Amino acid sequence: MRRNLGVGMAIVIALALALVASNFTRAAGGSTATGGDRDQVQTIRLTATSFADKDIDLNPPDLSLGDYFVATENLFRQGTKVGTDHATCTITRLQPRTGAPKRFAAQCLATLVLPEGQVTAQGVRTGALSQRQPPRFTLAITGGTGAYNTAHGQVRIVDLNATDSRLTLTLIR
Repeated sequence: MRRNLGVGMAIVIALALALVASNFTRAAGGSTATGGDRDQVQTIRLTATSFADKDIDLNPPDLSLGDYFVATENLFRQGTKVGTDHATCTITRLQPRTGAPKRFAAQCLATLVLPEGQVTAQGVRTGALSQRQPPRFTLAITGGTGAYNTAHGQVRIVDLNATDSRLTLTLIR
């Protein structure tokens, strides 16, 4: 369960990292697009590395509705630590299928803590418990504080291995 829920957490964390990167990207002349009345769009790429995590397995034993995963990660941009993230993913759906891998859905909530403020993200991560491909999913940026008080957009998360994820944030301001 840890890895499957960890992916959901990674997504949320990735979102937060992306927002942190957006401030750094702006300051360093990063990729932005504007046009008249159009919103500014920034693409930010970050790496999240696990710091601590824990699976909470409620009764009945093994994966069941209500089980959850709690995690915190360090966020990096080009090898420099730029913040932390804190996430929780709760199993909200299990679909046993005869002859097919068991599928799940987890509602994930995450907060990224950055020098200029905090960013929040949420969404549902779905997948198969026996998934062989690196999990990939997208979460919505739902808000923020400080420099991120108008943040919205999405974050795309790709697990690289058991402890690291690549985050691509599309931030709209």
